[in-house]
Amino acid sequence: MNIRLFALLAFSISLSACSIFESGDDNNYLVFGHFYGFCGGADCNIVFKLDNENLFRATDPSYPGEVAIDYKFEKQSKAQYQKAKDLIDLLPEELLSEADGTIGCPDCHDQGGLIIEYYDGEDLRRWRLDQSKNGLPKYLHPFSDAVNARIKTLTTP
Repeated sequence: MNIRLFALLAFSISLSACSIFESGDDNNYLVFGHFYGFCGGADCNIVFKLDNENLFRATDPSYPGEVAIDYKFEKQSKAQYQKAKDLIDLLPEELLSEADGTIGCPDCHDQGGLIIEYYDGEDLRRWRLDQSKNGLPKYLHPFSDAVNARIKTLTTP
């Protein structure tokens, strides 16, 4: 079986089996990040968690195709939080109408993918989004651009 197909299948199973982030409170939050399978280095898999007051960065992000995802987050500065705080407000309402899971074919042809997880205080929703605009509905184009821009801003010294 093709390794990419296996990784995609393993991730799909893991979506129903575990959460990218386990929250102990009722605060809204957004987990966002990107991942690239055939990539080497610290920037291949970057994941952040944004709540109403803080920004956190995963200290050990793994490729989301792995079955067990247990990210540990480290609080970032208030200056970093200011750079990303609007992302929760930019989350399209249409995305909340989509089923949890995969939209497009993230990282199927080495283009990478985005991780999005949203908790509204009651419901936890998770998606993997294609990095290629051809694989996304048009309503997601501005949001995927914003996520990529925030990741770049947050990781550029």
